[in-house]
Amino acid sequence: MQNESIPDARGPVFCGVDTHADSHWLYVLDWRGRKVLSRQFPADAAGYEALAGAIAAAGEPACIAMEGTSSYGAGLTRHLASLGMPVREALSPARMQRRRPGQGKCDEADAERAARAAMSGSGLGTPKSQDGWVDGVRCMLAARSGAVKARTSAINTGLATLMWTVPGGAQETGGPYMRDPRHPRHFADEFKRQIVDLYNAGKPKREIMDEYDLGKSTVERWIKSINATGSPRAACNRTPEQNRILELERENRRLRMEVDVLKQAALIYARK
Repeated sequence: MQNESIPDARGPVFCGVDTHADSHWLYVLDWRGRKVLSRQFPADAAGYEALAGAIAAAGEPACIAMEGTSSYGAGLTRHLASLGMPVREALSPARMQRRRPGQGKCDEADAERAARAAMSGSGLGTPKSQDGWVDGVRCMLAARSGAVKARTSAINTGLATLMWTVPGGAQETGGPYMRDPRHPRHFADEFKRQIVDLYNAGKPKREIMDEYDLGKSTVERWIKSINATGSPRAACNRTPEQNRILELERENRRLRMEVDVLKQAALIYARK
């Protein structure tokens, strides 16, 4: 760890912070772009106090650019903001833009890059709010989204297991509706058109189903789609009004999910 100071460096300073789970690296430049300070601090309450004190001792912070203000740097961001220090989000560039090929990661170099971004004013953003109901709702939305995905996955796994293992199920009957769910059948568009051509030529639907091991709803859907538009794809057989309805239904589901989360958030914060 380094701690270097330049004589008579007090005045406006520009700071960069590279954040990690266990430690944060601070790099400070004076108004001429000269290095004032470079030091590593622990990522805990005592480290936050020491880092803020080091900035104040170096000079008046004009801008503090920090990577990960909503992740590893969330606690430090809140602490510095509570002291009235101007914290900005340092937008991470592509890895190849900030490192030479074959060069490993250097926390001090990343912190210096953030400090020079603070000095130039480029590549900066506004940190997301980490307190109040906004952050609570953000966490609840993320938790609900994960819960919905986990529930759907569990239901699908359970149904697939039951359909494939119960007595008289897919393994014994070999029926068209009980195939191995891990390997669903896919049919080429040309095959679908050949099936429809057989039906249009007069071959009974039941014979087609038995000969090619197809379900009734599948054959009927292909016949209806191809005879109507020439394409077996569902998207090609929907009217603009139907596409709009599907879009509105998706939007409605999303909005209802957000409303549910907001209601829960309102109940939680009403108790405080």
